[in-house]
Amino acid sequence: VLDIHRRILRKNSPKAVCFKAIKWLLYRAWSKLSLTERRVLLAAFRQAPVLRKLYFLKNELRNIFEADLSRQEADTLLKDWLAEAKALADDSLNKFVGLVESWKKHILIFFTTRATNGLVEGINNGIKTLKRVAYGFRNFEQFRLRIIVNFLQPL
Repeated sequence: VLDIHRRILRKNSPKAVCFKAIKWLLYRAWSKLSLTERRVLLAAFRQAPVLRKLYFLKNELRNIFEADLSRQEADTLLKDWLAEAKALADDSLNKFVGLVESWKKHILIFFTTRATNGLVEGINNGIKTLKRVAYGFRNFEQFRLRIIVNFLQPL
């Protein structure tokens, strides 16, 4: 959502240099930015207050997931965050809000188990990469064995 908004600002104000080099800064947490990087972002935020609101909303959401919260506490904070996000009435953000609302039950499970599917996603990405470069496999069994060799850790 941040990058979509940044691109729109860049397109509408091509001479405004402040929107050019901030893409990767917008992805980082405020606490992890250097003083110079903060100044660059603040210059962009002076030109686009909505971008500032979106950036700090993103950081608030990140803080919710990084905090050690119970499922009920996370549910309350997530409801407040969603209400605040809806109040901005940004089309791109509303799509994201709808996505979070439709998956909210599953998202809140994270606060119970603190487990993600990152490992599985990484393995799937590796299998897709292997599939792209594995033109020489003559049958599925050879492909399956290669996946096992690449991704299973010894017990």
